[in-house]
Amino acid sequence: MNKIFTSTLFLLPFCILSAQSLKIEYEVQFKSMNSGDIKGSEEFKKKVAEVQNKPQKHVLIYSDGKSVYESFPHPEIYDMNVSDPFEATKSHSNSYKIDAIKLFKIKEKNGAYSYRNVKNEKYYEYAVPIFNNIKMLDASDTILSYHCKILEVELTNKKKAKVWYTEELPMKTGPLSYYNFPGVVLKVETDYMTVIPKSIDKNTSNIELEKMDKNLEIIDKTL
Repeated sequence: MNKIFTSTLFLLPFCILSAQSLKIEYEVQFKSMNSGDIKGSEEFKKKVAEVQNKPQKHVLIYSDGKSVYESFPHPEIYDMNVSDPFEATKSHSNSYKIDAIKLFKIKEKNGAYSYRNVKNEKYYEYAVPIFNNIKMLDASDTILSYHCKILEVELTNKKKAKVWYTEELPMKTGPLSYYNFPGVVLKVETDYMTVIPKSIDKNTSNIELEKMDKNLEIIDKTL
């Protein structure tokens, strides 16, 4: 049976300090992207492959139990090898774009709200990460001077993921859906991606989190 990974799975003696804030820049390398189905000129396919192989910048901002996680993918590219260059910039022309990720985590909520913009229809999806067979590995690591414990978890597709988290930063937060662990998640490895931190700023002053748009519909994926 699937288990919702909540704070109750780890009853460790650490205190989350409400006054703490944090900003982490991650580098995310996706491994499973395939440009084989891309249509267009050879030059365009080459550019698509280059973009897919480039790591993405992701940023996590955390404050007082709340967080905003956002990706910054590379700009949309167009197939310029057409008879009419104007056609290349039309919305219906051949182009390639990686959608940005934006997740809002609310204090005391087990899930996160993912911002969606599908064909100009904007809304949020609320979902709770689900893992099976959570296992502490007999190993540890040091990442950016922080001692990390390592977990292995099973995803809903039966694939494995490794999660590096540090209790030296006593806040429950992390990249993508890896935010409900007993400390800050600094690294994640799966079959399709690797997430590593590039910089960590602690107790950043005058931090202000972007707020969710109250006018947008929320679709609850847990129902």
